[in-house]
Amino acid sequence: MSDSKALGPVKRFLEILHFAERTILVVSSTLVFLGICVAVFLRYFLRKDLFGLEEVLMILGFWLYFVGGAYGSYTRTQIKAELLDFIFSSEHVKGVIKSICHLVSVAMAGCLTWWSVEMLRFGLENKAHTPVFNLPMAMAHVPLIVGFFLMMVYTMAEFVDEIRGLKALDRK
Repeated sequence: MSDSKALGPVKRFLEILHFAERTILVVSSTLVFLGICVAVFLRYFLRKDLFGLEEVLMILGFWLYFVGGAYGSYTRTQIKAELLDFIFSSEHVKGVIKSICHLVSVAMAGCLTWWSVEMLRFGLENKAHTPVFNLPMAMAHVPLIVGFFLMMVYTMAEFVDEIRGLKALDRK
């Protein structure tokens, strides 16, 4: 079987995953925006309060923040403070340092994913819930797991790309 056929299902899965990420980002950001607009309108114009709205906005905000972070890792557009270009002139040295940074980032994302799973487990065992609407806290814990896991996977892909780039430099 050729490589292109073997990668077909993987490529299709990634397309669906990225579509799901973008959909979550659009829906959650729209709902957070609308929720804040409703809260502001009620509070400052009608002098009323929508009790418990913060719980829903918190959950939506977690999805927005952590899936957004993962999507930033995927597109490689996350904020970076790279000074390597100013310090080193050798592309090989820069590549090695970037590879080490990616590896540390993968390890950190792995630890954060593990801790998020443990937090979810703890919340489920103790039946953690929100105070107003009694929503399960798992709704706020799952986006952490999803976000950190995807960040780990995308950073690992960036690490692999950096290693490939180093090997290509070595061949020159």
